[in-house]
Amino acid sequence: MQNLMSIKTIMLLTLIQVALLLQPANTILAIQEETRMGYSTELNTFDDMVRQSRQEMRKSCAIVQDLIKQSDAQKQAKGVEQIRQSIALWEKVQQKFQNTPPTEYQQDSKFSSRLTAILQGMRDMEKQLVDGKFKESLQVCGATCGLFVTMHEENGLVYAADRLFHLRKLAKQMTDTEQKSGLQPIKGMLGELLKLRNNVFLAPCPAHDDEARCNDYRSALKSLSAQLDNLALAIQNDDQVTTENVFKNLISSINLVYGIAL
Repeated sequence: MQNLMSIKTIMLLTLIQVALLLQPANTILAIQEETRMGYSTELNTFDDMVRQSRQEMRKSCAIVQDLIKQSDAQKQAKGVEQIRQSIALWEKVQQKFQNTPPTEYQQDSKFSSRLTAILQGMRDMEKQLVDGKFKESLQVCGATCGLFVTMHEENGLVYAADRLFHLRKLAKQMTDTEQKSGLQPIKGMLGELLKLRNNVFLAPCPAHDDEARCNDYRSALKSLSAQLDNLALAIQNDDQVTTENVFKNLISSINLVYGIAL
């Protein structure tokens, strides 16, 4: 009963957050703009350069996922090209910021080593991909993505993409667990899943200066949220058919929002 009440409370909070998303776009954008106002110009430049490198890395990761299902020499070559482009872009980040971090990172004694570790992860992913070790390459991709998230979070910086990273990780775990063991084991994970969903709502729009992209992001996020509501109800009602139907598309839905956020 207590678990059910907790879930109801979380879902009520979500409805409130959805209502906030339905406010006029200008109002929401003004709030999100205010969220960014305290950040330095250097951080905005750093974020933009990091984003460009991550986008290329993400494209390579997506190709690696396809290669795990079916090997393809042309796709493999394209994946290698994109991770190398990501590496080249990341080296530019290092050249500019390795010894002169943005204000928000100046108290981070690990900042320089973080940038180096991310580069090492990218190079390891490239090596595994070149060698045809696709599963290993994907594992390195996930670990390296986690380094970006840790770098932000340990410096008190909030980004929608990072919060979606955590949501996707748990969603994958729940999907795998349900396939192996059914509904019962994932009931205990449901509250955390909804909490992570709510955390995404509380992050600022990832494109505070681009109204069209913010609108696309909010629309995709509301659609994802509705799927998670359906999933929660299905799991609580022991509806395995609906649960499995939601799980079929859940990761792709998260990836859609993640792509816009990134």
